[in-house]
This record gives sequence, structure tokens and C-alpha cells, in this order.
Amino acid sequence: MLINNYKKKNIQGAAIELRLGSLYKQDKGTVDILEGKWPDAKEILIEEKPYTLKPGEFILGKTIESFDVPDDLAALVVPRSTIFRMGIESSTGFVDPGYQGELVVPMKNVGENPILLKHGMAVVKVIFLEVKGGTIPLFTRYMGGKVV
Repeated sequence: MLINNYKKKNIQGAAIELRLGSLYKQDKGTVDILEGKWPDAKEILIEEKPYTLKPGEFILGKTIESFDVPDDLAALVVPRSTIFRMGIESSTGFVDPGYQGELVVPMKNVGENPILLKHGMAVVKVIFLEVKGGTIPLFTRYMGGKVV
């Protein structure tokens, strides 16, 4: 199946809203992209208690939905306008053909007010694109929804 664990009510005209499943807070440390060195990230469970994202704070979210993208599709991930209006900045993303797993969503509170992040809240939309012609096999360190 292309998308697992989705809710039918989240299907829109040209997109599907994805929901927040868990959060990850990165440890402090130096990032060296060329050397592949990243600080570890600790999971924050939000099923029973929401997380308060403070102004200026950055966090990673993982979607409830998981994907098994076939070779003839790719996807764009874009923030919901409601999330922007709340004060959360979230960058867009691209999902390659062949990707399997949950999606990781970066979020930063650029507003002035603390924002509650709750399990199951819709945070981004995914839009699928048809890929014509052949693709090359996907090799990524993030396969399977790996956070860092």
C-alpha cells in the first residue's frame, strides 16, 4: 500500500494531510554534514501529554503515516497553512521513488507564543507526482523513517 495508517478524512482534493506521531529533540553538539556526524536525538512521547514548543525552539516530528512509494511516484511534502498561522515554520521536503517508512518533519516555533504539539495533529500535506521514465534505486541513510 502506498500510505499506511492514514485517515480517510485527511484526504483532500490534491493532497493528504499527515499527522504527528512522535517528536525528537536533538542533543546539543556540532553537526558536520560532510563527515556524517549528527547529535543524537531523544524521542519525546506525546500520546498522553502534549509537548510545548517554546518560541525559537527546533524539534523533529515523525508522522503516524508510513510510505511505500513505488518507482513511478515521488512526493512533495509541504506545511499546512494552519501550522504557518500558529507560528511554526516547517520546510518543504521531497520523497523519492522507492522510499519506505515514516516521514520526518522539521519544525521551529518562529512565533512569540508557546505552541502545543499534540499526537495526531495534522502538520504537513503530501502531494504525489507521477515519474515517467526509469528511476535509479534509492539509497538513503533515512530509509525507514530514521530521524538522524
